[in-house]
Amino acid sequence: MPTITELTPDGTLSGPWVPGIPFTVTGTNFAPDVTLSLGGMDVSITRTSATQLDGFVPFGFASGDHSLVVTNPGVGMVTHGSTVFVP
Repeated sequence: MPTITELTPDGTLSGPWVPGIPFTVTGTNFAPDVTLSLGGMDVSITRTSATQLDGFVPFGFASGDHSLVVTNPGVGMVTHGSTVFVP
């Protein structure tokens, strides 16, 4: 089961996530075939290790508060504790 321990930038205290900015998800147990969605939209990511995922906020993304979900297919998923704001 994956876990999320940190999101950089955090999307709330550091300001909004704007399309095109990079982000990093730190956690544990990220499988080689891990996926990430933001507000229900699949986001292209790079799994740099079992504890780190890197990606970019997609262009054309809808404004508002969105949940960030990491899924290990066939194992489980985890939702980040706070929402990410996209202006």
